[in-house]
Amino acid sequence: MVRPQVGDTIGHARVETLIASSGFSDVYRATDLRSGKPCAVRLWHVPFDYVTELRALFQHDARIAAALRHPHILRISEFGEWHSYGFITSEYMATGSLPMWLRRVSAPPVALFDLLRQAALALAYAHRFNIAHGDLRPAALLLTPDARYRAGQRLAISGFALGRLSSEALAIGGITPNRYLAPERRAGAEPSLAADIFAFGRLVGDLFGDTAIDPHITDLMAACCALNPARRPPAAALALALALHVRALSKDSAH
Repeated sequence: MVRPQVGDTIGHARVETLIASSGFSDVYRATDLRSGKPCAVRLWHVPFDYVTELRALFQHDARIAAALRHPHILRISEFGEWHSYGFITSEYMATGSLPMWLRRVSAPPVALFDLLRQAALALAYAHRFNIAHGDLRPAALLLTPDARYRAGQRLAISGFALGRLSSEALAIGGITPNRYLAPERRAGAEPSLAADIFAFGRLVGDLFGDTAIDPHITDLMAACCALNPARRPPAAALALALALHVRALSKDSAH
């Protein structure tokens, strides 16, 4: 793979440093040459010149992702190719991923559940348009400082609508699928809204398993991981349940 160097230009962004890497893509902090603001550039590992069917898939799915407009979905400003590798330029989330943040801070339950609420709102918005994430995992939950939220962080989910591309890249690289994939996805099914819900349930169990959770929330998260996709709750129900739980926790902490 051709890797960019500091100072290289990808699209309208000047590369500064590598900030994250996965089995199928790297993410670089960069500067948007049009606005002068920080941005992030995600560069896929598989060149389209060698796997040409990925080019059409990338262009189709990246166009869908770029059209999404929601405060808790990562904003995309540009997508294209650099030396035949697909790239997506997005807003820069200064705090990093949710798992990184949790390793640095000890957040109260109300803050953690408000972050979950933000993630559920993003899912609910995209699912209204029948758009699945397809590869939801902890590293896709990104944070940036924002005093309007209880945790002092705004959460945005990266990678919406790009799950098929990620799956293809992983298969080409011979990489084992992650544990957040629903059973039907492991069996070869396409990304789906129900599969996103399964991943959300797994994610909550991993990240917040040691946190005291209201029994209703526990039951709801267990329902997310039901083997039958039809029995998994919709994202809007998750967002409502989490909002009510955050309100209850807020009242308890006020007394």
